[in-house]
Formats: sequence, C-alpha cells, structure tokens
Amino acid sequence: MLLESVIYLDTAPKCVIKLPNMLITVSVYCNLYLLFRYGLLVHYESMSDEIHVKIGGDHGRGSFKMNFQICNTEKPNSPENTICFVLFEAKDRKENLKTALSRYKDDVNDLQSSVWRQAYLLI
Repeated sequence: MLLESVIYLDTAPKCVIKLPNMLITVSVYCNLYLLFRYGLLVHYESMSDEIHVKIGGDHGRGSFKMNFQICNTEKPNSPENTICFVLFEAKDRKENLKTALSRYKDDVNDLQSSVWRQAYLLI
C-alpha cells in the first residue's frame, strides 16, 4: 500500500505536496514493464545487460518539476517517455529542493542496486 505524506516548503507556507512513498521505484518498474510488454524497450549492444534511468529536474513558469526517463527506448527524451514524480510551486532554492527531494534518496539508492529481467539498473 502506498502511503501519503505532507511536506511544507519554507518559502511557500501554503504549498503542500502529497507524495506517495516509493513513488519512483514503483513508477520505474511499472514503466519498464509497459515498455517491455509493448516491445518498446531497446537493448543496445554496448548496454545489453543494463537499463539506464535518467533523473532530472527543471524550474520554470513558477514551478519545479522532477522526472525520470528510461533511456533504453528509441526516443528516450520524448515527452511520452518522461514521467514526472515531483511538482511544486515554489522557488528552486536549495532548502526547498533538499526538503522535497531528500525523501527519494533511499528510493534512488534501492534502484541503483536493482536488477530487472537480468539487467542492472543504472541511475
């Protein structure tokens, strides 16, 4: 069962983020399964036993967005392959980013030591 928690950002006291625990891990595995199921997962010779997962973020238009992409696809940077897992409307100050993203540290560490269908996940 996914649990929700509330995070208050220091520069936006009215900003509340409800994020399920293990969101990245569950989302990555669900996304991998769907890509595999529909034949969209690509294994290049140079990374035949690896699944590359890219995590990134961007601040723009008043909000900060954090996302991941599975790189083992034909078009890894396409919007259809971009999964947003954090969104908040506040300045992208160090304190806000640390508060919002620190909860995913363990999730990312777990993913880095994971194997999916005999392929290592590289974050």
